[in-house]
Amino acid sequence: MEMVAGNVKKLFICSISLFFIMSVASISEGKGKSYLSSVTWGIIASPVFVVGPFQPEFNPGFQLAFNPILPLTGLVKNGNITLETAWSIIELSGNSSSFMHVFSLKGGFLYQYPLNKYVNPFAAMGMQASYFYLNTNDTDITSKTLKPGLFAEVGVLASFYRGMGSRISLEYCALPLSNLLYSEIKVKMGVTYCYDNQEGFAVKGIKEPETVSSGVVRAREAFEHGRISEARELVSAVLKKDRENKQARELADTIDRMEGAEREARRLIIEKRYLEAIPLLEQSAVYYPESRVELSRIRSEMIRMVPTWEKEGVASYESKDYDSCIVIMKKIMLVDPENNTAKIYLPRAQKRKKALESF
Repeated sequence: MEMVAGNVKKLFICSISLFFIMSVASISEGKGKSYLSSVTWGIIASPVFVVGPFQPEFNPGFQLAFNPILPLTGLVKNGNITLETAWSIIELSGNSSSFMHVFSLKGGFLYQYPLNKYVNPFAAMGMQASYFYLNTNDTDITSKTLKPGLFAEVGVLASFYRGMGSRISLEYCALPLSNLLYSEIKVKMGVTYCYDNQEGFAVKGIKEPETVSSGVVRAREAFEHGRISEARELVSAVLKKDRENKQARELADTIDRMEGAEREARRLIIEKRYLEAIPLLEQSAVYYPESRVELSRIRSEMIRMVPTWEKEGVASYESKDYDSCIVIMKKIMLVDPENNTAKIYLPRAQKRKKALESF
């Protein structure tokens, strides 16, 4: 029992070490937490059946494994790297006090077929290194050896609640041992967790038919982030499905207004009618980064005119030429929206003008 506990402890240490190596590698590649959140972490328990020449020598055994599955994001569609640390204990036939312990490290390629949102079949194959430790208590004989081998596996991954899932698979592995082929078959069952699978496998790239409502949401999001072309394409797709969709039509009208304002602002800038262009740039700058840049440039160039305009505006106010004062102060506000002089004299001039007109 102490040996079993010790071996489980070793497996735990190996698994933590593997996780640490993966974390460091991920961060060093600039992926950090966002990449680790796409990894599927698995804990697996399985019966082990020795087959082939060694079958008469061993009874069925048990294996415990830790298995992260790393997506090959942007490299191979639906492709993954599967890693595994495992410990097996197998009883020698005819001797219930003698066991063979096997520590394995595996690595290979796993293809995950996107069947639907909740179930993904997979197939994997790769290489492994296995450390065998044979202990025969009645004869006090021990034997240790390290062997390379190959494995192949087919199974199903399932996702069912907030990233939690399960897996079941059938694995065959083979390696040379004592000039013979040592083979195992395992029925592997376990639990999995993947942070990105909060809503099933669909969040990892399985594209489902887009509904009208989700299309509008995506279009609005694209529009609010300045991706105008993408927003227009999404809105057009929604309106093809539902021409009377009120939200889509309103968004399409808003996009038209913003594009019109941006085009008109560019025309006025070409004609050097900067003060007329500023209100249009303010309107389109919410969604067009180029408009924000152009608005900042124009204001920074015209700000030097503000002191002169302030003097002219105050002089107009004091001479009771309120119309001229209002025009000048509005011009100042276009270039310098936080100008204190304009904030004071513009409302004053407007009130005086209104008072005179009321007589």
